[in-house]
Amino acid sequence: MLFRSFLDIEGTVWYVGADSFDTDNNSSQNLVEKIANLPLIQSISAAELHSLFLDIEGSVWCTDYNLYGQLGLGDNNYRKLPEKIANLPLIKSIAAGGSHNLFLDIEGGVWCTGNNGYGQLGLGDNNYRKLPEKITKMPPIQSISAGGHYSLFLDIKGKVWSTGYNAYGQLGFGDNNNRNLPEKIPNLPPIKSISAGEAHSLFLDLEDNVWVNGYNKNYQLGLGDDNNISSPKKIPNLPPIRDIIAGIENSLFLDLQGNVWAVGYNRRGQLGLGNVIYVNLPKKIYDLPSIKYIALGNWHSLFLDIKGKVWSTGYNAYSQLGLNDKINRNKLAKIENLPIIQAPNIKKPSKSARKVAQ
Repeated sequence: MLFRSFLDIEGTVWYVGADSFDTDNNSSQNLVEKIANLPLIQSISAAELHSLFLDIEGSVWCTDYNLYGQLGLGDNNYRKLPEKIANLPLIKSIAAGGSHNLFLDIEGGVWCTGNNGYGQLGLGDNNYRKLPEKITKMPPIQSISAGGHYSLFLDIKGKVWSTGYNAYGQLGFGDNNNRNLPEKIPNLPPIKSISAGEAHSLFLDLEDNVWVNGYNKNYQLGLGDDNNISSPKKIPNLPPIRDIIAGIENSLFLDLQGNVWAVGYNRRGQLGLGNVIYVNLPKKIYDLPSIKYIALGNWHSLFLDIKGKVWSTGYNAYSQLGLNDKINRNKLAKIENLPIIQAPNIKKPSKSARKVAQ
């Protein structure tokens, strides 16, 4: 993404980078600033060119690029300022993909908007959607993840479903055929967490092991080679993992001790290893305090430590690292001018939202 959003412990969103929220000036922003025209927010999800915000009442707000109708506002008009999406039920989770969005409602139903050229919306066709539409061909879902042109869904029984673009085997079916309806991925153990990257997928099982499939030409699968694979395979020699995230062509893993492991593309220094050398097996990032949340943008990485401080590394041409300059980094640097930040989805919907839901 060209800008970066941060959610503080009060529910306020801050941003830095390419300035989509300045109605007078669309230039890059060096300093972190508050987004003034949002209600209290409980989680955020940002793609390269658009962002989603879930407020504490279960409503979704959106902004920025909208060529495919991904903002769900019924048109293709760009938005400089956040606008609330109508026609959605109470939402508990959001996921912004390359040019499509997924919304998980409080009943376990999934809604979608935007680009559907590869079937990534899972609606049985390839037509774009400008307004939210519910996916009907799945069981109740507990987690969603939107990739470059595909989608992953984790059901309440620990099974993973996928749909969309599959040229590199990222859907996990053992072939390279696109799908326009969600199908259950075979050959996976029970899963508790999923992450869809640009074209590769990560799955965290109940035993804290990581499984991978998809595009691998920059070693992002962490298997020691650059072969694409179309069926899930377990990464060996990782410690027990509690969080995973797949990026454009790299991956991060957060272990149970708060250490971060990185693998894949590193030309911009986004792995935070002090160099720009690609890594084909997961490597531990040093010079970090204990971490509780990890995030990936376009060629840059962010780490939230246990004290609520944010660290960044990688590509910085748009000041997205929040370090008051436009200098790329290959070592971690702490963002000093942020308030205490929370990990996404820590806050729950307010009592009034829960009452309406009942």
